[in-house]
Amino acid sequence: MKNIHIHKIAIFFTIIYFVISISLMFFTYPHEDALILFRYVENFSSSGEIVFNINGEKTEGATDFLWFLILSIFNFLGLNVVFSSILINSISLFFIINSLQQFFLKKENFFSIITIILILLNIGPIIGSSLFGFSSIFFIFLGFNCYLSAINKKLISWTIFSILFCLTRPEGVFIFLPTIFITYFLCSHEDKFRFYKSFFIITVTGIFYFIWRYLYFDSLLPLPLIVKSIGGETSIIRMAAIGTTILNSFLLSLIIVIFYSFLKNFKKIFINNNIILLFLITVFCWIIFLFLLSRGVLTQNIYDRYFATFYFFIFIVFLYSLKYMHNFEKIIVLLIVVVTSIDSSNITTRLLTNNDRILSNPTYHIFKIYKNTNGWSDHPLIRIGKTLRQEKLTIILTEAGAIPYLSKKSIIYDIIGLNSNIFSKRPVNCKDISNISPDIIEIDVGPLNWNSDKPRPEHLVRFDWSSFSKSKKYSDCGFHPKSEIFEDFLHQKEVKLIKRHKQTKMNNENNMTTLTAPNNILICLLKNENYERIFTNKKSDQIYFVKKDKNFDFLNNSCNISKSGYFEDLIRINN
Repeated sequence: MKNIHIHKIAIFFTIIYFVISISLMFFTYPHEDALILFRYVENFSSSGEIVFNINGEKTEGATDFLWFLILSIFNFLGLNVVFSSILINSISLFFIINSLQQFFLKKENFFSIITIILILLNIGPIIGSSLFGFSSIFFIFLGFNCYLSAINKKLISWTIFSILFCLTRPEGVFIFLPTIFITYFLCSHEDKFRFYKSFFIITVTGIFYFIWRYLYFDSLLPLPLIVKSIGGETSIIRMAAIGTTILNSFLLSLIIVIFYSFLKNFKKIFINNNIILLFLITVFCWIIFLFLLSRGVLTQNIYDRYFATFYFFIFIVFLYSLKYMHNFEKIIVLLIVVVTSIDSSNITTRLLTNNDRILSNPTYHIFKIYKNTNGWSDHPLIRIGKTLRQEKLTIILTEAGAIPYLSKKSIIYDIIGLNSNIFSKRPVNCKDISNISPDIIEIDVGPLNWNSDKPRPEHLVRFDWSSFSKSKKYSDCGFHPKSEIFEDFLHQKEVKLIKRHKQTKMNNENNMTTLTAPNNILICLLKNENYERIFTNKKSDQIYFVKKDKNFDFLNNSCNISKSGYFEDLIRINN
C-alpha cells in the first residue's frame, strides 16, 4: 500500500479518536488516578516543584514521569491539561497506526487493514483507559518504536526511544530489557561498538535520572509502588489468579491463533537458533513482568490498564503470525477475533473459578456514558469536589483524585500514602488528626463492609455500609449525627489502632492501606468530640466527618448538582 494511503487511514482513525476523546469529556471526567497526576501537573507548572500541595513536601505520586513533564510544559504554555493529554495520545495513535501498516499490514487488503485497526481501537486496556486521561497510548507508542528500532537495527532511534520509554513509566525499564538482546544479536559485527555506545548512553542516562529522583524525593521508589506493595504477595497462586483475570475471550483467541500459526509455520518463523533464543528471552521477560505486577495491589485498574502493554505485545505477535496464513485462514481468524473483541469477557475466570459474574472491557462500552444518567461525572466525589472549588480548607482523605483536583485551594493529606511520604511509611493515627486538625475527613468505608462472603479480619473494624445504604432512617444525601451512625453501623469490639504497615504470610491483602487508613480513622473518631457530624451520599460508600466549629452546610449543595462533564464545567467557569 502506498504511503499516502497509509497516512490517510492513520489520519482518519486518529481524527475519530480525537473527536470521541473531546466529546467524551463533555459527558464525564478523567478517571480518579488520572486526576491525581493532573493535580501534580498544574502544581508543577505554577510553582516549579513536584508537589501534591503548593509549598508542600516533594512527593512522587505521579509515576508517569515523562508524561507528567510533557503535560506540565503544555500547561505552562497555556494548554489545558486534559486537552493536552488527548492531543498527545492522538498523535501517538497516528504513529502507531502508521507503523502497523508499514511493518505488519503491507500485503493485506483494505478490508483486512480496516478490520485490524478497528480491533486495535476496541482494546479497552489501551484505548479505553487513554480516553479517561491515562498515558497508555503514548507509553505504547514509545515502547513499540523501541522494539521496532531494535529489530530494524536503528541504533540511534533505539537509544532515543529506549530512554523515553523508560522515563515514562517504571515498568518501561523491565519491558525494554528484551530489546538489548534483540539489538545485540541482530546488529552486525561492525556495529557492535555502536551498540555498546548506545547501551552506555541509555545506562548512564538511567543512572543520572535515578540519582536525581532519589536526591529530589528522598525515596528509592515512587510512592504508588511502595504503597501498592503493602498488602501484596509473591506467589504462583496469585500470579495464576491475575492470569485468569486478564485472559479474557479476546486475548485467549489471539493466543490460540498465535500458537496455531507458530506450530504450523515453525521452520518459516524460527529460521535459526538466534531467533528462537530472542523469542524465548522476550517471552520470559514478559512472564517475569506479569509476575512482578501480580505482587502488588492492583486498585483503580480501569479497563485493565495495568496490562495495556501486555495486550499490545500479544496483538503485535498475532499480526506477525497472520503473515504466514493463507487468505481463507485469515478470513476465518479475523471473524473469530472480531467476535471475541466485541465480547472481551472474563471467560477464563468463569470457567476455572466459582465466579460467574460477567466482566467485559472493550472500548466501545464508553458509548454508554453518552446516554447514562449516572456515571463518573455524577459520582459524589465529583459533586463534592465541585462544591469545594472555592473553599480553602484542610482535608484528610483516602480518595486522592477528584476532590483534590477540583478543590485546588485546599491542603490535602492523602492517608492512603500514594501522595504522602509519611503515610506511605506508616498508617495514620489519632495524633495526626490532632496535629493536622482537618476541616473535613473523608474515608471510603466500602472496603470495611465485611459480610458472609468476605468475613471480617480480627484486626479490622466493620462498617456495615450495605445496611446503611438501605436504611430509611437516614436520608439519601445529607448530614447525620456521628453517634447514631456509629451506634447503628460500626462494629469495633476488641479492635485496636494499627500502628505500622504489616506483611503477613496469610491473607496479606487485609493489610492494604485502603483498609488500615479508614480503620484507624474510625477508631480515632469514636471519642473525638471535634467531629460530631457525618455527611454521606448513598450513591457511593465514602463518608465525610466535618469539624464542629465551622459551617459546612454548603456540602448539601452537592446533593442537587446536575450531571456535567469536564469540558462543560471548564467552559462554564471560564465564562
